[in-house]
Amino acid sequence: MEHPFDPDRVRRWWNDDDVRPWLLVEDTAPVAYGEVWVDHDEDEGEIARVLVDPAARGRGVGRALATLLVADARDQGLAACFVRVIPDNGAALAAYRSAGFVDVDPARTAEWNAPQPVPYVWLEHLGD
Repeated sequence: MEHPFDPDRVRRWWNDDDVRPWLLVEDTAPVAYGEVWVDHDEDEGEIARVLVDPAARGRGVGRALATLLVADARDQGLAACFVRVIPDNGAALAAYRSAGFVDVDPARTAEWNAPQPVPYVWLEHLGD
């Protein structure tokens, strides 16, 4: 995705009642955006659409946002929290891992990737 993002496009993402959007602001300027997709039936949340302003990268902003999103999922009473990442996005993988995420086991990864357009790296936050 290109930066900056069309605000109307982002607002349309919020149309689903199960989407909890977050905006991380630094000195009144937005530096990161992310969502928790809530699935009470499965008792899990998925961290999604995490976007960090290129000028803010490399300063722990992604890790901070991931930590807030996990806390929000836990506050919703969800037992599990997952995120999927494109394999060549090393910065995102490092940010999530530094926020406490670990790789999902290979069997579940294969199952979850079967219907996906690309083979993602799936990560799970196991809690504190």
